[in-house]
Amino acid sequence: MDGSIGGNIFAAHDFGKLELVHDDGSRELEDILIYDIIKNAIHEYAFEPYENIIINDLEDCSVELLSYRAKNKDLIIYDSWSEEEDSGRYSSNIAFDGNEIFTLLADKVAGTEVKKDSRIYRLVKKVTYGETIGYRLTDLTYAGDLILGAGSTITQMLDAIVKLLGEFEYFYDLEGRFVF
Repeated sequence: MDGSIGGNIFAAHDFGKLELVHDDGSRELEDILIYDIIKNAIHEYAFEPYENIIINDLEDCSVELLSYRAKNKDLIIYDSWSEEEDSGRYSSNIAFDGNEIFTLLADKVAGTEVKKDSRIYRLVKKVTYGETIGYRLTDLTYAGDLILGAGSTITQMLDAIVKLLGEFEYFYDLEGRFVF
């Protein structure tokens, strides 16, 4: 895989993206899962059969933190319920600066409840520019470009993935299987 016996790349190749061509001729780049990048690169360039490739502890998805990016426009997250409902049943909402509910809760401390028009509003959090406001699950793909030029080796590609993920390694076990 280091180029001494196999694993050489003979032309520039982007391991992290797949170009899709639609019926109408439009093109789209799709990110490839890191799991699939490793499996297919080892199979194609190091000539390992799929049954000899073992990939451990690598998930298909990851958590992406979301930051609030609106400048000069704060946001509040609040819960609300009617007086007739049990306070255990509520809906979470958001309100932007200038909204009536925002004005009602903006100067309050988190956890404060305010009653208005037979509804109760509880401030969960006031959010300003740059704060983390949540997360979303996303496919675990390579962040950035994973392009290698002619003469590069598969070990260079694997090293880039290990550097991105941290705390991973790759090797051949005593039975000759590739383990990541």
